[in-house]
Amino acid sequence: MNWLTNQVQGLKSPDTILHLGAGTCRELDAYQSLAPRQIILVEPNPELVEILQSKANSAQNIHIRESAVSSQASDNCLQIMSDPNFSSLREPVGLLELFPGLRVERQLNVDLLDINGLVEALELNASLSHMLFIDTPGVEAELLNAMIRSGAIESFCDIFIRTGTDTFYAGELSAQDLSADLDRLGYKTMGQPDQSDPDFPVTHLHLDRQFVENQKLVAELEEAQQNFEKTQNQLQEQNALLADKDQHIESLNQRNQEQGALLADKDQQIESLNQRDQEQGALLANATQARDESIAEIKALEKVNQELQFRQSMLDGEIVKAEAQLELIKDVVLRDKAF
Repeated sequence: MNWLTNQVQGLKSPDTILHLGAGTCRELDAYQSLAPRQIILVEPNPELVEILQSKANSAQNIHIRESAVSSQASDNCLQIMSDPNFSSLREPVGLLELFPGLRVERQLNVDLLDINGLVEALELNASLSHMLFIDTPGVEAELLNAMIRSGAIESFCDIFIRTGTDTFYAGELSAQDLSADLDRLGYKTMGQPDQSDPDFPVTHLHLDRQFVENQKLVAELEEAQQNFEKTQNQLQEQNALLADKDQHIESLNQRNQEQGALLADKDQQIESLNQRDQEQGALLANATQARDESIAEIKALEKVNQELQFRQSMLDGEIVKAEAQLELIKDVVLRDKAF
């Protein structure tokens, strides 16, 4: 029993198996033992595609795509090595030091599929199990990172990655780095890697759904805690505003009371003034009456005075007449004495 057959034993039968960089797909028998609905084999090397087509042998559930897979539209130049299993879209660097006899035989422009577009086009049912095998020398990290960013990686319950233990291609990450990225998403390493090629081990990672659910619950709890703290802060702010408003209302009430007291004092002053006005009015009425009575008395006195003046005038006239008569009498008497 080979390593892959042992790894897939006991797994839930996948609906879809997607193999990127299928090569000649030595794993095909193990795949078929799982009875998947469909097996998608993606391989850019036309010579290896012919071998795949021969292996498929009209199997209805096997679909072969002659194409490379990348997340960059410019990566369509395939470096075909003397050992086609090491062919890559990336320039070999440490690989040629590891295998001095290995060489680039030719370069071939190939069709290119966007990894996220490919996964989206498969329309994978989220309620079913799906398997991904990545054997794309030099571009494993690029593909995984693109799928992680888009969320497409979450469509797969089981991921198999063949990658180098060192930097054999330009920009390549080690298997340990890739596993660490997936571990944070809930993918846990299952058993020991396949060490049949110690320089390019194959690692099996299985999605721990419970871990993912726990992470979601933790995230929801943290969000709920943040929302609670935010609500608490808002409540404290509202309470502070309410306290300020209560203090303002109390200040207004106190001012209203003070204004009420001032108004009461003014009402009392007005009432006192009204009373004084009434008293002044009564005094004025009495003074007016007294004035009128004085005027009447003055007029009566003036009338009496006029009468007295008239009588005095008459009396003065009588006196003048009397004095004239006396003078006349005196003259008569004096003449009589003279004679």
